[in-house]
Amino acid sequence: MKKSLAYIARLVVTIGLLVVLVKHINVKEVLAIVKNVNSGWFIVALGVGVGGLVVNAMRWREILKASKVEIPIMTVLRCNLVGVFYGIILPGGKVTGDTISAYRLIKDTGGKDDIKKYIISIVADRFVGVFAILSVIFSFFIINHPSTLLFKEQKDIVGIGLALLIVGGLSLMFVTRIAMVELKIKKNSLQWVNNIITKINLVFVLVGREKSKIFRAIIFGVTGVLAATISVFMLANALGIQQTFGVIGFSYLLATALIIVPITIAGIGLREGGMIYFLTQLGVNTTEAAALSILVLVVFFGFAILGGLIEMKRIIL
Repeated sequence: MKKSLAYIARLVVTIGLLVVLVKHINVKEVLAIVKNVNSGWFIVALGVGVGGLVVNAMRWREILKASKVEIPIMTVLRCNLVGVFYGIILPGGKVTGDTISAYRLIKDTGGKDDIKKYIISIVADRFVGVFAILSVIFSFFIINHPSTLLFKEQKDIVGIGLALLIVGGLSLMFVTRIAMVELKIKKNSLQWVNNIITKINLVFVLVGREKSKIFRAIIFGVTGVLAATISVFMLANALGIQQTFGVIGFSYLLATALIIVPITIAGIGLREGGMIYFLTQLGVNTTEAAALSILVLVVFFGFAILGGLIEMKRIIL
């Protein structure tokens, strides 16, 4: 019941955000830009995007290997795509999609005796994915990229905050028992923070005995984020948007970071609104920014449909 209500709430927020976005853009002009997409750039962007999906599957596979579970890369990729599909159509969103990904992986590989390892691996995989996104965003602050001026006087504070999150993430993944977990937070309002940190650390205690595999998972995670960012930049080129990789990439990464918090279905609406806002703040006109966000959404739905077709084939056969 609670999951259904949460899904309905996210659905309402998603629809509300999309309605607001439509009201603030010229739909005819946006569609005109999208219709004139350069097919060559679009195909290349799709190829890089698919490559990113493969790398993300390799990330999860490395974490599974750290748990002594060996699975073919294509099996992991198929389960990831199925998870994207179910994350859209079922209550629970990404959590449901991830759970079904693990379930399908267990069914495909006959790993019923290792259910705990599969569940732990997907939690670790998502944590590494978030860590990779924040790390790539932080790289813009390290090189002092002009796009970071988007935060104006708050730039240094945001950069320091990201640095602390990254250091904390590394500690959770590579330190077997960190002092923070042992802290007894007396204030009830902060007890949940201690609980979350403890659980995440426990996950990496269980899968992190082979540090080299966790390190490789992080490398694959960062590579996957970069591939997705390059794909979006190529989509921008396909639309004829004349902007630098830094502007397009930074805007996309910030919008992706926004949807870490699941307040809409699969991040739909929030990601598009975020991209439009960040792009326009960095000099892209609203119409072009909206066209790019729509094209990114179309590609996302394409991958979700592919996951649905894989699932349909599984059911029929």
